[in-house]
Amino acid sequence: MENNIDKSTIEIPEGLFAKVLARLDLERKALSMRRRFFMAGAFFLGVVGSVTPVWKIFAADISRSGFSQYFSLLFSDSKTVFVNWQDYSLGLLESLPILSTVLFLATVLLFLVAIKYAAKYSKGFSAHRLTN
Repeated sequence: MENNIDKSTIEIPEGLFAKVLARLDLERKALSMRRRFFMAGAFFLGVVGSVTPVWKIFAADISRSGFSQYFSLLFSDSKTVFVNWQDYSLGLLESLPILSTVLFLATVLLFLVAIKYAAKYSKGFSAHRLTN
């Protein structure tokens, strides 16, 4: 089959190659941003799903250890607590369930990190959608 187009008469616009490369770079960045956004969303959903079970474990350990009774003594008999503040502090520390407290605080920290990344990538994701 013969080609009827004379290749010598086709003019390539000035800067076409740069525009094509810029668009390819923009699409590569958009794909990367979409992946980050969905990964941050999956991370956020995972952390949100773990907050309730961790809170239940923490609350059960607090009630089982007697920490809440020691802590409520601060409000019901504060004069005695202030007189014996050293013994009271040691009693609070001894009754605090360390493992579940660390687990709960780590989950709260992960929740805050997940919110940060979800907000960061959703802002970039929505800005990219507006330009296309």
